[in-house]
Parts: sequence; C-alpha cells; structure tokens
Amino acid sequence: MIDPFSQKTMPFKKMGSNVFIDQRAYFKYPESMEIGSHCAFDNGLHITTKGRFGSYIHVGPYVSIIGGSNSLLVAGDFSTIATGARIICMGEAHLGNGLVGPTIPERYKDDMVGGTIILERFSNILTNAVILPGITVGEGAVVGAGAVLGSNAEPWSIYLGNPARKIKTRKKEVMIRYAQELIHQKDSQVGQI
Repeated sequence: MIDPFSQKTMPFKKMGSNVFIDQRAYFKYPESMEIGSHCAFDNGLHITTKGRFGSYIHVGPYVSIIGGSNSLLVAGDFSTIATGARIICMGEAHLGNGLVGPTIPERYKDDMVGGTIILERFSNILTNAVILPGITVGEGAVVGAGAVLGSNAEPWSIYLGNPARKIKTRKKEVMIRYAQELIHQKDSQVGQI
C-alpha cells in the first residue's frame, strides 16, 4: 500500500485478503495495524491510533479515529463505522490540570483519559456519531446517527441522542446465522460465532 502523502509503502503489521484501502485514507501508524479479510476503508479516513480490525469490516468516508500512538481501536468482525463518525480513543481530560494539545511538552500536559475503544462483533457506529474515550460498544450494539456515546453500550442494543441512551434491543438471530454461513466459506478468516 502506498501512502498518498509521502509516496512511501505503508508497512501494515498484518493484512488479510480482499482488503480495499482508498488512496486518500491516512494511517499514521500502519506498522501497528492488523486488518482481517474482506475489509474496506474509504476516502478521507484519518486514523492516528493503533488498530486491530477483524474481517468483514467497513469504515466509511471521512471517519476520524484519533488518540495517538498510545491508544488503540479494536473492531470485531462484521462491525461498521459510517460516514463522518468520530472515535476518540484517547484525549485530554480538559479539567485544568495542564495544557491541552499535541504540541505541549509532556511535563505541561493535561491528564489523559481513555486508551482503548472496543467495537465488538456486529456493532455499528452510524453517520456522525461520536464515541468518547475508553468505551466498549457491545456485540451487536448500534450507536445511532449523531449520537454521542460516553458510556459502554450493552450488547444488541440501539442507542440514540446526546448523551446517547438505550432506546431498544436489536434482533440478532438472522445476523448470526448469515455470519455463520460466511465463516464456512473459503478465506473468511473469521473465528467461530
């Protein structure tokens, strides 16, 4: 994969088969990225964290995944992140215990919060949703368009609003059955469901 800015080869740590990465997607730490099979990363993606992406994942256009080299996004199989979503894996607490910004020397920095965000299998982050630091989005959970999620999302639940609140549960039987069919196909690279 060629970085469109530096024109250098991006050395991904691991990459499965049938992976599409738009030439306008930016990975700050490609050497720390593990990507399964059957994944697509669209134009305008900006990711400044480490990452572990399962198989059958789609990251839509103009998604921001930020937090720096000490943060991590883990996205389980069959998870999606829609257009314009913002995932903040790590950031300043903004409580006045230091200065804020990436150019501030460590000695003067504010306290940091977060570190890892986990999107479990089948979870969906919809258009323009915001996921705050340190969150786990449970298996099959949906964070609705424009929602701001500041606490963990329960499995197979749908969240809307700011702050995001659980509004209902989501069916899972058909999704799991289809996923089981896919994992038995050649080159799926998905573990048992």
